[in-house]
Amino acid sequence: MLTLSKLKYDIRKIFRFFLFGLGFLLLIYILYRGAFFVKEKIRPSPPTPPQAAFGKLPKISFPKSVTEEKLTYQIDTLSGNLPTFPHLIDLYLMRIPPADLLALQKANKKASAIGFEETGKKISGNVYEWKRQSPEKALRMNIRTFDFFLRSDLSSASAFFNDPDSESEAMSLATNFLSLMDLLYEDIDTEKTITIPFSIQNGSLTEASSLSKAQAMGVYFFQKDVSDYPVYYPNGKSPMNLVLAYEDESLEVKSADFLYQTPDLNKKSTYSIKTSQEAFEELKKEEGYIAKYVPSDGEILIKNVYLGYYIGEEKQQYLLPVFVFEGNNFLAYVSSLRDEWIKN
Repeated sequence: MLTLSKLKYDIRKIFRFFLFGLGFLLLIYILYRGAFFVKEKIRPSPPTPPQAAFGKLPKISFPKSVTEEKLTYQIDTLSGNLPTFPHLIDLYLMRIPPADLLALQKANKKASAIGFEETGKKISGNVYEWKRQSPEKALRMNIRTFDFFLRSDLSSASAFFNDPDSESEAMSLATNFLSLMDLLYEDIDTEKTITIPFSIQNGSLTEASSLSKAQAMGVYFFQKDVSDYPVYYPNGKSPMNLVLAYEDESLEVKSADFLYQTPDLNKKSTYSIKTSQEAFEELKKEEGYIAKYVPSDGEILIKNVYLGYYIGEEKQQYLLPVFVFEGNNFLAYVSSLRDEWIKN
């Protein structure tokens, strides 16, 4: 007959066996990890090879650097060292908009949504133009990609941005403007949107020193991270931007540049990349692209180094990686793809 004391004894016995088994498994795991660690120190495993499914890739077509001055650099990160990154990164094919028999009809609808009632007139290839007289504006759009440029007379701006809420109002109006055109794509991250105040001199924009001196407000849109890496653009800004100004006390979009590309996240392949130290050596050899530079005495202090993807203004076949070197009033990009994967 099973008594309470015997039941307690059996339970304690089973529990001791359980603890012994658990301890034995833990010991085996520790010995395995220790042996693996020693083996890796003596004879490291070769790194995972890249898939390189796209073969050799074109070199990134950077714009001309903003300066040709010979610059010197010093690492001034919090750690005092350059960060390390994985040796592989995913590369992506870019999406190519398909041909569409209704492209012109769709473009006319987009133009109408922002006040252009007349049908667009062909300028060349896929590029059409819309005009309106009051207020005078011109819209040029590629009816296949829906990239567009909007232009109007900036000299008619009638007020300064004295209201502290004017920045958020400009962002809201710019976002709504793209939404009306059905161009606020899913991969545009509105949380990343920034504003830049401008003064207007002879009809041209110059960055203003403060909001109170601004006669126009630039609103810049950015895309979501890809595989947890940010997307960078020429000059550190974005080719998706709108400029707003007051016209008869009403804030409206006066000009816009909208050049959009996006990767196909289902078409990717791993490629090997340089180390940040190798990229830094290339930067010192003037083999990078200086996107932003304000002249100063002494060396450029590199405060941060990032790995990301680059999208330029020209259409590109692949989404390619770059190292980004950032300092005070300084920004530079260096291609991070290893040379053996770049076409000659």
